[in-house]
Amino acid sequence: MFGIDLSFGFKHLVFLVLLFMGAFSLFYRLYKTPSFPNHESANMHDSAMPAFEKEPSIEVDTGFSHEGERYTNTKYGFSFNLPSLYIPRMQSYDETADILTFDAAGDNSFQIFIMAYDEPAINPERIKIDVPDIVIKNARAGTLDGAEALVFESFEESLGETYEVWFARDGYLYQMMTYADKAEEVNKVLGTWKFQ
Repeated sequence: MFGIDLSFGFKHLVFLVLLFMGAFSLFYRLYKTPSFPNHESANMHDSAMPAFEKEPSIEVDTGFSHEGERYTNTKYGFSFNLPSLYIPRMQSYDETADILTFDAAGDNSFQIFIMAYDEPAINPERIKIDVPDIVIKNARAGTLDGAEALVFESFEESLGETYEVWFARDGYLYQMMTYADKAEEVNKVLGTWKFQ
């Protein structure tokens, strides 16, 4: 499907993917709030859910803003609709990798890991070469504002079942991850993704 040659090296990609997985695990431990008694049947708009105070829209010097219902990342040149109850954060690891986290009451969180990447696309075979232990289930093609994406379910020991969307664009690899049961909510957000 996609021909990929990672010229920056196998060890670098494995390191960055493991860094991504470790950062997500750390994010999970730091920001996960206790589950509600019947969280499987609750949704964010359920009146039985406790009210959460919305933080005011913020603009930060790290290359993003969250004004009203729109998140804009000026560093990477994209934006998407994001309900104001989400709290965006960006953690830089060096000049080639960032983790964007979006937290809304614990279980409603997702993250996007972005790293320098010199290939036009990504596929399951290439990922398996670099990360042989990764679980890739139900892989399928998708698009985000014209960028070809790989969508799949996975399993992370510390998180359980996950939903992931990986794609490459303009010299970067984007790896979005959330809980498997939050796929529909995150797809609504990703469906509004626009590159500048």
